[in-house]
Amino acid sequence: MRWVLQMAQGRDLIEQMQREAQESHLPELIGMSVQLEFIRRGTAQQELMGQLATSIAADYIGSAEQRAEKVGSELVIPMVVFYFLPFLVTLLAVIGWPIVQNLGAM
Repeated sequence: MRWVLQMAQGRDLIEQMQREAQESHLPELIGMSVQLEFIRRGTAQQELMGQLATSIAADYIGSAEQRAEKVGSELVIPMVVFYFLPFLVTLLAVIGWPIVQNLGAM
């Protein structure tokens, strides 16, 4: 967005955003640029802009929640490796060392 704003100096911002959205092939950006074009041609521009901002924020929050749910499942293996495995090794060393010594003494 910053790059598009910088590139649009002296030109129509919405047209520049539409061009960049088409080049990026991202459906979210294409949808936003189309909605901005409708807002520009519409009558209740402030209300439509507020609705667009709300929908973009809701999409962002939804994707952030999905990423947060994935983090929990992705952290299971590192948790096991860094917490459970050293505990298990320590426990086996404390219990197993006397057993190995008694087997060697026989």
